Amino acid sequence: MGSPSPGTMRIQGKINGHWLIILIDTRSAHNFVDAVMVSILRLLLDSSVTFEVKVANGASIRTQGVCSNVKVAMQGQVFAV
Repeated sequence: MGSPSPGTMRIQGKINGHWLIILIDTRSAHNFVDAVMVSILRLLLDSSVTFEVKVANGASIRTQGVCSNVKVAMQGQVFAV
């Protein structure tokens, strides 16, 4: 599907039966999902755990919580992230 830089990939994947485009960045230590998608995918959100993340433009944003043990299917393999 193309790659904006050598350290990133875009692949199709599935979470809870929904197809998504998953962006993989080999330089990142965390995984993120849009807050709207948390609801659509029916993921459990633990809002008692939040942290600040610095985004590309240098601003810091606070996460809304953590979704643990999310099963992601990619290229025939299932990963718990």
